[in-house]
Amino acid sequence: MKIKILFLIFCLFFTSFVFAQNTNPKTAEEWYNLGSKKYKAKEYTEAILFLQKSIDIDYKYHYALNELGLCYFQSKNFTKAKEYFRLAILYSEKKATYYSNMSAVFSQINEDEKAYDYARKALEIDETSLTLFNAASMANNIEKPEECLKILDNAIIEKNNDFNDLYARAHLKLKNFDEGIRYFELFFDNYNPETSDINFSISEEKRFYMDYLLYIIQFNLHKEIKPTDEQLKKIESLYKELINNDEVKQKTFSKTLIRAKDILEIDLSYQSFFEILLLSKSSISDADRIEILIALRQYDKIIEFYEPKLNNNFGSEDEFLEDKKKLYTAYLYILKQNILDKKHSPDLENKIINLYEKLNGNKIIESYILENTIKFSSSIFSKDPSYKGFITTLFQKTQNEKIKKEIMNLLNEKMK
Repeated sequence: MKIKILFLIFCLFFTSFVFAQNTNPKTAEEWYNLGSKKYKAKEYTEAILFLQKSIDIDYKYHYALNELGLCYFQSKNFTKAKEYFRLAILYSEKKATYYSNMSAVFSQINEDEKAYDYARKALEIDETSLTLFNAASMANNIEKPEECLKILDNAIIEKNNDFNDLYARAHLKLKNFDEGIRYFELFFDNYNPETSDINFSISEEKRFYMDYLLYIIQFNLHKEIKPTDEQLKKIESLYKELINNDEVKQKTFSKTLIRAKDILEIDLSYQSFFEILLLSKSSISDADRIEILIALRQYDKIIEFYEPKLNNNFGSEDEFLEDKKKLYTAYLYILKQNILDKKHSPDLENKIINLYEKLNGNKIIESYILENTIKFSSSIFSKDPSYKGFITTLFQKTQNEKIKKEIMNLLNEKMK
């Protein structure tokens, strides 16, 4: 999540001058004043007309040039916005606001290095809470957390609670997890929208924090370091708060699903934790439930769900394709688990062969089916060579003769 955008858009609303109103404008200043009024009313098309008249009179009138950039920025014409901010910078004494606005444009078009350069120039011209926050957050966004911390530590002005968020993010990027958590907790404990200079989405900040707590668990499990009960309770508390928040509930759900899959790849003992967590969503659609079961690797329940539904629906080539893919994947996983448990399952093998025969010729999912079947076949043969006959029978059902020949040659090489 790029927090910089929150600041940059906020920064854009700083204008430099307010002139007296004039119903019969003649000067660049007077046309600017009318254009500025229209800009503040969000009437950008009319504002552009008035501001253009201002620079027609004085092409170096940087206040109008800057405000034209703002109008085009709000209209999402970033090419023109960039050009007018460039001219405003060119024809003015150094103004931090203009550099910040140019930084905003580069941020919007994902040229973060240039956005950072302009943010640093704004900070050098005038160190304020906003220019400091902007430059430091940009450093984080271009993966320079050390630079972010250096900018913050070298600041002359007093830093308010907003900066704890940046300290947290920088430390987390550096994998200083304890410091990152400490700063995030400080930020949330002291956050007050009335005194904050940044228009934070606090629910999005909490979602980001919770996702990072899950990442820390994933990172530590690779080192065989188990999470504490306190860490798990914190995640559970945040998830239950966020999953009922309309602003972030879908993103919370989808990001947690991804983390659950990654963590359970490492350690299946957290299956029940994620089952309770993910099923605490107030309303769960069939699609969400299946995604949860996939994340939890509960493939037997996926089969229970899909087999009755799909039993009589294989007539249409493209009907229920996603459902069929998930059922086929579940079959493969269950068979692989049975082989590991040394359980023979001929009925399941027949289901796999029959479903493979029906799906592998479908152009929409052919590559998915072939790729996963080849990967699965290599894996089970390495665990139990006696499955060579099953694998050969399976791939004999491949409809594309050229692909079948290539696969059989490949398998014969691997199964020598």
